[in-house]
Amino acid sequence: MQRITIAAMLLCLAAAAPTHALETALFADGDSVRLRSAPSLEAGVVGTLHRGDEVRIRSGDGQWREVWVPRTRQVGWVAHWLLAEVPPEGVRREVAYVNADTLNIRKGPGERHPRCGTLKRGTQVDVIAYDDQWRKIRVPSNGEFGWVAGWHLKSGSSGSDSTPSYYGQHRWVGADRLNLRTNPSTGSEPMAVLLKGHKVYVMSMEGEWVKVRAEGGPIGWVHRDYLKLERPAAATGGVVGGAAAAEGGNAWGAPRWVGVDELYLRPGPETDNRPMSTLTRGTKVYLMYLQDDWAQVHVHNGGIGWVFRDYLKQDAIAGYSGSVVAVSDSQGRESYDSRLEGLIESMADNQAIVTKTSCNLRQGPGTGFTVAAKLNQYDKLRVHGQASGWLKVTTGGGQQGWIASWLCATRVDPPALPASEVPQPPSRAVVAGQGDALGVGKRIAELALAQVGKPYVWGAESPSSGFDCSGLVYWSHGQVGLKMMRTTWDQWDDPRGKAVPTESLQPGDVVCFANTYRRGVSHVGVYIGNGQFVHAPGRGQSVRVDNLSSRSRSYCGARRFY
Repeated sequence: MQRITIAAMLLCLAAAAPTHALETALFADGDSVRLRSAPSLEAGVVGTLHRGDEVRIRSGDGQWREVWVPRTRQVGWVAHWLLAEVPPEGVRREVAYVNADTLNIRKGPGERHPRCGTLKRGTQVDVIAYDDQWRKIRVPSNGEFGWVAGWHLKSGSSGSDSTPSYYGQHRWVGADRLNLRTNPSTGSEPMAVLLKGHKVYVMSMEGEWVKVRAEGGPIGWVHRDYLKLERPAAATGGVVGGAAAAEGGNAWGAPRWVGVDELYLRPGPETDNRPMSTLTRGTKVYLMYLQDDWAQVHVHNGGIGWVFRDYLKQDAIAGYSGSVVAVSDSQGRESYDSRLEGLIESMADNQAIVTKTSCNLRQGPGTGFTVAAKLNQYDKLRVHGQASGWLKVTTGGGQQGWIASWLCATRVDPPALPASEVPQPPSRAVVAGQGDALGVGKRIAELALAQVGKPYVWGAESPSSGFDCSGLVYWSHGQVGLKMMRTTWDQWDDPRGKAVPTESLQPGDVVCFANTYRRGVSHVGVYIGNGQFVHAPGRGQSVRVDNLSSRSRSYCGARRFY
């Protein structure tokens, strides 16, 4: 009887305990962690997490956490005891070095989180997760972990501001059998064995160890003494064990050229990574690694980063030599980031900082509204809330208006405004006497939805060949006799389309997303109702349906053409 009473008391204490803030990024702490449809062991399994998989916490229910899985783009529930603050040793996104005299480690991604340590210049860290301009890191030498400002980290060598000359160069295995390991240590588990004569591409160095991409195989560490500048005679090469690359093969290290006017180079393979620079048409790069829609590249005479792989061409672009343009101002990235860091640190949760030059302050949430004023880079604004990817703000001079959220930096996500506080577009997309407009929109949605499963093909716009994102929008509208421009950015600016507030979305509306692979609007889809849209996501994927909320970071508004 006494045992039952104590157990009941413990349950009551647990129920009364305050709820702690949920970590932005956690990791699966098991070989096969079940992702469930509801917070219960009785709920159905909707997916499986591998050890070290990153998850983003959305909400909690007792001992369960609702998570979003970036790797599979799924949402589900996981028991909290199966999640860890750091992934297993060896699981990382990139290796970086501290590029500041003293760098604060914080408990969360932002200046508002308390400090939990400091790092000195040149300290090597493993980047294990990203959150906008912040990086979750682990220090290999002592296991310390936390969040740091990403603009104070530098890829490459700790002793030089420039990218080491050995990046992207190839070497040959000189030993009969060479272990490819998960970490730069003989104590780490071999993931594969490289045979004599196998070609590898150098990615980084750490003491006596070299991080390499094995041609047609995985990335790992080998001892530098067994790599040769020339291929040994009578050697066949090969990879024993380990997962071979799904594609690329002998393309690793091969040159490619940027095939669009502007292409962002980012520090990691996600759009929430702040661009380091912009590559212009014709810029030459060298392939290092492919991951889903992304390619890690070594820029010719430049740095290393990630780009959208669809915009790389196998042949040089006639008439274009390309260039690398820093995303910061003329004073350089370091001074720009230093100033931005200071402004972000000093601003309140209800404020925003303008991060681009010459931005429009409009009278409503959309490009269809009149420009009320021009804002300058680093202007500080008071934020009242957000709607349809736009912020309602007041300037330092007291003028109120709306600015696109992707042109600003905020410390927290502003609250959504009620419909009563959101201005309606100055003109409606559907006028009286135009017929059954809702029926037209529904037909567009049905046509786009019928293409689910068709392959993503860049530049394609038909069921027989496949679709890219703007091609699906262009084709589905064309089938009901509506004319529109072909490319993503033109569809956003097309005068035939009208701005639509998020709360007024109807099937057939074109939903738009900004700052994915390039500056401005760069991805589109067709809204089908119930908070969902159909789109062609990217290379290696098929047309599918996603929740609009899964892309809330990049969603910037909608247009209606019917």
